[in-house]
Amino acid sequence: MNDLQLYVSKTMQGEEYVYYLNKEGHAMFGDDGKVVLRGKLAHAILRNDAWLHLFCPDDWQIEIDIRYKKNGEKKKIVPDMKFRDEEGILHAVEVDRSQKMKINEWK
Repeated sequence: MNDLQLYVSKTMQGEEYVYYLNKEGHAMFGDDGKVVLRGKLAHAILRNDAWLHLFCPDDWQIEIDIRYKKNGEKKKIVPDMKFRDEEGILHAVEVDRSQKMKINEWK
């Protein structure tokens, strides 16, 4: 990991170190992606755990709108992640470590 110091940042999560790409690391891969803020790191780790648990869906999308109509009225939800399974069924996934389930149900 010492060879990667220019490209990764490190923080503690519980009793473990977590390494993640910093701005230079993203640039090395030609990625203009957002660097995960430390305050949102636990949530990003939960998303990654969900991705693994759900067998690594190819079309995993983070915080992308799902638009639909209900009783002729246009609606929109923004789940933490969404993906389609092998049968084309759309799934919306919410992961939270601090938000109450009632808020997720409302969303």
